[in-house]
Amino acid sequence: MKRETLWAIAAIGAAACVARGVVSAGRAATSEVMSGIVRETVITPAVVVATNGVAEVRSRSDGRVVRVYVRDGDRVEEGALLAELESSEVRIELERLRAEERAAAARAVAIAQGARNEEREAADAELQAAKQELELARDSGARTAKLRALGAETEQASVNAKQRIAIAQANVDRATARRNLALAGGRHEDIDAARAQLTAASSMVDHAQRRMSWTRIVSPISGVITSRAIDEGDTITGTSTMPGTALFEVADTSRTELLIEIEDGDAMRVAIGQEVDVMLPGGATSIEKARITRVSPRLQRRSIDANDLRARAETMVRSAWAEWSGGPVDLPIGKRLETTIHFGEREVASRVPRSAVTIRDGKATVEVLHGGLFATTLPVTLGAADPQYVEVNGVTPGTLLRLKPPSAY
Repeated sequence: MKRETLWAIAAIGAAACVARGVVSAGRAATSEVMSGIVRETVITPAVVVATNGVAEVRSRSDGRVVRVYVRDGDRVEEGALLAELESSEVRIELERLRAEERAAAARAVAIAQGARNEEREAADAELQAAKQELELARDSGARTAKLRALGAETEQASVNAKQRIAIAQANVDRATARRNLALAGGRHEDIDAARAQLTAASSMVDHAQRRMSWTRIVSPISGVITSRAIDEGDTITGTSTMPGTALFEVADTSRTELLIEIEDGDAMRVAIGQEVDVMLPGGATSIEKARITRVSPRLQRRSIDANDLRARAETMVRSAWAEWSGGPVDLPIGKRLETTIHFGEREVASRVPRSAVTIRDGKATVEVLHGGLFATTLPVTLGAADPQYVEVNGVTPGTLLRLKPPSAY
């Protein structure tokens, strides 16, 4: 009878293992679900970034690269020459436009100044001659009038004298107008047109000078060359129709900070002033402390490790930036790190050691022990967590759980 009972118990246990995913309890360490303090933290990916960002240097001109003056890691000052493009065609065009500008300027001056000195002198002489003819016509007309009064001249002679005076006066008026035109310069319409042509020529020269300056690629800031994408002999194309590819990246590497991305489940708990422990990837080595100084007002797609198959690339994250508590650190821009953000302490009804929880495919489970004979896998949801403990929901306080061996987590 005793043997039959043992076989029955064994059969029941085997059936339970198959039906409920039961695994052997063995001699693994255990822990009881109980209330306690959880020092709320969240572990997040982070990357070292330049505090003032990275300046991407692009070309505004197409052409062949004839010289490159810097390499990755070189320190440069603002305005430093980084590279030069072929400029012979632009230089020839600039010289042609400068010649046209000089010609337009000369035309404008000539029209504004009017006639030459010889032409002015001729106009003066013409006016003086016309005035003299007018005086003579008037004197002759006066004599003819006296003779007509004495009956010595005919009526026709008097009419002719008056006509000569009128003609002489018209000649004076015409000579005066010519003289005034010679002294005053060209007509206003001609002067305005000449000035407009000069302005257009000057604008074309200015544009060509800008194009000439675009063949010299300079650094917009002082810093270190963090990326160089061109070599001598390369041809840069497409900048006239679309933004050019970044030829260089320049950053002030003496001032860095941390860019942290917090998944949307914890995003609303992140705040300015929270302390951050900075660790190497894997969380095994703490290297520095930092404090959050800025928090993004929006959620966005993940950018840190977005191409890592282990990361949930579709997850929305909130960005935060933290400055180093101990001053500048000797870490390169782009260095991948992990951070632990501290949210404070909280009393929870059910907490377990982190080694009691297994997470696969985004789902958390624990192994519940039954009388020390076998264990069942139970799904749970997680709450607050710190480096030692995690809040669990879905399992009652007092339940005995099996812990994973150190090599399993």
